[in-house]
Amino acid sequence: IRPPPAEGLTDKRNRTHHGCEIVRVDGSTAWKWSDKRITYQEPADKEYYYGHQAQQYVFSRIFPIEATTLELYEQVGRPIVERTFEGYNCCIFAYGQTNSGKTFTISGTPSSPGIISLAVQDFFEKIRANPDRRSLLRVAFLEIYNEQLKDLLAEKQSLLTIKDDPERGCPVVHNLTERVVSSLDEVITLATMGERRRVFGCNNVHEHASRSHTVFQLIFESRVKDGAGIQISTLNIVDLAGSELAFTYLDPAGVLDLPAQESRVREREGANIRKSLLALSRVVETLAKSPVPDHIPYRDSKLTRILQSALGGNTSTAMIATINPWMSAMDDRQTNATLRFAMTAQQVDNHPKRVNLISSEQALLERYEEELRELRYRLTQEDGDRELTADMVERLRHENSELASDYQKQLEENQREKDLALKRLQNLSRFILTSQSQGAASGAVAGIGIDEED
Repeated sequence: IRPPPAEGLTDKRNRTHHGCEIVRVDGSTAWKWSDKRITYQEPADKEYYYGHQAQQYVFSRIFPIEATTLELYEQVGRPIVERTFEGYNCCIFAYGQTNSGKTFTISGTPSSPGIISLAVQDFFEKIRANPDRRSLLRVAFLEIYNEQLKDLLAEKQSLLTIKDDPERGCPVVHNLTERVVSSLDEVITLATMGERRRVFGCNNVHEHASRSHTVFQLIFESRVKDGAGIQISTLNIVDLAGSELAFTYLDPAGVLDLPAQESRVREREGANIRKSLLALSRVVETLAKSPVPDHIPYRDSKLTRILQSALGGNTSTAMIATINPWMSAMDDRQTNATLRFAMTAQQVDNHPKRVNLISSEQALLERYEEELRELRYRLTQEDGDRELTADMVERLRHENSELASDYQKQLEENQREKDLALKRLQNLSRFILTSQSQGAASGAVAGIGIDEED
């Protein structure tokens, strides 16, 4: 439950809260909650309420307005990270209306880390705590805007396509940039860069509203030292765009005094957001049926295609539903819609399993280790050759100055090649993560978000 908004475009708050209740201006209770149950109370005057009848919703956990992202992560995110480390594909996604705290929860701010930063920190701490493992960690950052895929880590965009990958046990986006990383600071730098490239826009709900879905990926390879098999798993952290109902006009002309062209852009964005979230709702509703039908409409949108294994496959998935029931009956209807979706999602039964032992030839970790072995061998051989060449140069200086000059040039060229090989060796060694790696942050962890609000 989002804390009451203090400022922004919606700077007038019509409700207060007392303990575990949100109270209307007339003194009646709109919402009340406990650890696992939240209840909506209809207003006495029903003409301002256009939704369903009063309802109760039960979840695995409800986080009240005073809960921090760290508290939520420790109970929801950390178990998911542990499963990813053990070799399961996993997913965490945030769903809710605009201005309810999704991006704040997922991305955080420079002063308040979100789930992305906290999850990456846990990965590095777990790597350091397992001396019998050698690991490789890489990241990718994808945006879905108007049903188009955008690589948030690429300087130049290329055609992105979604294909099944039996090695990873889930659909993957081909040509998506995957950066190998060696520290939390490096990940935060990349993620912050990607966050600044995603599409935000002003509407009458929030002045810095996300207008796209994003998927942040952590791809983790590891194996026991001297072991044959390499384990690969992926953690998808998904920040969905606002889930406003179709009747909610986020950008009406005249309210924000937007130029006509920008208003049309916002209208198109809203239509595509609702289209993809409607496809997500259809998939979740279909998966919640018993028995599950043979056909699941994953291909109705790129969002559901990418999340296919997270929604109804072999992935361990956690959903965070964010709500903002502070303003009016309209917010009540949005909140009820979010909670109904979350209730349906709880009925989906995934069957997580390890399907991710891959051959050495397919693993980037193995290719890096093989190149390291070759570089070390080359450097050892070149050291011996260089001693021979240096002796030869010294001898030829007394016999033939021209030959001595040629050998001196060869000696210098060999040194340049050695320096390049040594630099490559150092870079690759930095990416092979072990219990001796210093990837975790020593001080406070920062978030990647650029705004204090979602």
